[in-house]
Amino acid sequence: MSKNNSPDSIIRDITREFNTIVDSVSEESNFIHDRYFRFAFADPIRMAELLTLFSRRNASLKAFLDTIDLSSLRGARENHSTDKHIGSADLVFEVDLKNGGTTGLYVGIIAEHKSDKDKLVLNQISEYYHHLFLERKKDVPVIAFIVYNGEKDWNPLTETHFADYPEFYHDIGYPFKAIYLDVGHAIDDSEMKSLSPITLVALTAMKYICAKAQYTAPRSYRQVHLPLRLSA
Repeated sequence: MSKNNSPDSIIRDITREFNTIVDSVSEESNFIHDRYFRFAFADPIRMAELLTLFSRRNASLKAFLDTIDLSSLRGARENHSTDKHIGSADLVFEVDLKNGGTTGLYVGIIAEHKSDKDKLVLNQISEYYHHLFLERKKDVPVIAFIVYNGEKDWNPLTETHFADYPEFYHDIGYPFKAIYLDVGHAIDDSEMKSLSPITLVALTAMKYICAKAQYTAPRSYRQVHLPLRLSA
């Protein structure tokens, strides 16, 4: 986002990035979709909004939020690069436990965006986990969020790990806890009233991509009919 955080500059940023994502739909470019996800949710405040919104209907996510101080959410050092649209995992955060826990303990977060099915997503996140945490000798629990906005029904967490092996091996897990968020289907418009403008537009754009086969894309942000009034 622009260093100038005036309402006009925010709208300009939203307009530019929203038009980019709209233009990318016909190209079916995962790179552009991932770029938009990073633009929208690299800010810890907006990531916190996303997690809070989904926790209303995701018991596992709510249980996670109950253990942490969400106001302490911060981008990890590995999350930054000279180009905000490149890197390994899409987004990496850290967050402290709530007061009352052991002093100094924090949790690592990997957020990985997918706009299509990817049967190797958990293996991919395992590579990120190794590079971002184990190689740096960070012995902390890690939560991986798989943020999906594709058209097809898909939930990688319902798939059997080592499915080609006998049942004895199926409960061998990954070195992180994974939570799946379907932003293409699972959000109701009435749930977005209190969101910031960029979060609201980001989620609206992601919902639109999911329905691209049934909808003709507007060419400008100011032509988009949103069901809610944007709040500053």
